[in-house]
Amino acid sequence: MPDKLDPNLVSRVLASLGSPPAPFLGNLAEIFGPGLPPPPPPIIQARYFKNETIRIDGYTFERCRFDGCHLVTEWATFAFRECVLSPDCGLYFTGPALKVARLLMHALEVKRRIVRVAGEEALFAHVNPDGTFTLE
Repeated sequence: MPDKLDPNLVSRVLASLGSPPAPFLGNLAEIFGPGLPPPPPPIIQARYFKNETIRIDGYTFERCRFDGCHLVTEWATFAFRECVLSPDCGLYFTGPALKVARLLMHALEVKRRIVRVAGEEALFAHVNPDGTFTLE
């Protein structure tokens, strides 16, 4: 084993490897062109919904009426403009939208604006025995 490391060894090894490989996908802007904004959400206008289950994420509803429907959201990426929602409609939350709904329900419960109703416990944050709450 040599007593001294050749100072040019690292340079020679790197030079023998050549240039680094090109990125696998290259420059995405060169491949696909300049970035464009996503298209606007589809707009559903002046429609009457009765006794339907509707996944509302990704849509804008304008001047629509909902009677006896089940409206489901996971991402809260919807909009309602000048719509009517009858009292017999159900709202169903999953994923991130459920977490936001639980936080809101907990805040309203703490402020004594609402009370828990039997059968709707899943809409509330978990309250620990010491009075703190957990929401994950």
